[in-house]
Amino acid sequence: MVGETTVGRAGRLVAVAGNVVATPEHSLSLIYRDGATRRIPLTYVTNPIAAAFFYASIPVERQHGTRSPARLQLRRGGTIVETSVLVVPRRR
Repeated sequence: MVGETTVGRAGRLVAVAGNVVATPEHSLSLIYRDGATRRIPLTYVTNPIAAAFFYASIPVERQHGTRSPARLQLRRGGTIVETSVLVVPRRR
């Protein structure tokens, strides 16, 4: 289960952070709207927490438009375990 918090400003997604129920066999990727992917490092905590935490800042050129982040994807080996859609804050 991916629990994420997004940080944004007026139509831009500037960072994503959160936690995930995962083990070292899992990996987390940020998938952009144009299909590019970026691996997000996970920091693991053992029992009794048994979870991983993450933080990724988004480069300015990837904060909005067709190159912006679309979703997070959790994998175990080559198998997709979960996908979480990211919501970009609306412009006011």
